[in-house]
Amino acid sequence: MDDFVTLDELQEEEDEEEEEDTTDSSRKGGMRVVNIVGFRRGYKFMSDLLALAKPFGKVVKHLVLDLRSEASLQFTTEEEARAMAAFYSCNVTASICGRPVRISHSTSYPTIQCGSSKVVYLGQIPNSKYSDGDVLKLAEPYGRVRKYFLNRLNREVQNQNH
Repeated sequence: MDDFVTLDELQEEEDEEEEEDTTDSSRKGGMRVVNIVGFRRGYKFMSDLLALAKPFGKVVKHLVLDLRSEASLQFTTEEEARAMAAFYSCNVTASICGRPVRISHSTSYPTIQCGSSKVVYLGQIPNSKYSDGDVLKLAEPYGRVRKYFLNRLNREVQNQNH
């Protein structure tokens, strides 16, 4: 009798498999991105940026925004990213090209997405009430919006377009 499976058990197994399939594949490795804010681009700023991360693990991808003094580094594991953020938030003031920077573990992006898509940054959005759809219409001329992050406190939105 132990070899028999009820229909209820089969349905539960199918539901679990569907839940696993709908999980975003980029989240499977955890939140592996660290954000670095406040640096000034100077001679060898990129080598300074990567040197900050070297003791904590391998940087798989990096992204430096053109219009803002902000960069993101993606590590192999979430533990490496957490270790870097914890170290620089407690022990040492990190600097790039002689200017102190702020380092934090990203809770918004599990990985840095690359490929044929592009990131569109919209800043200085008015404080008035608006829907997400209203803001996304501003990014439509740059392509179909695949993902977006709307930060109402900083009055900005970042769209990943395809």
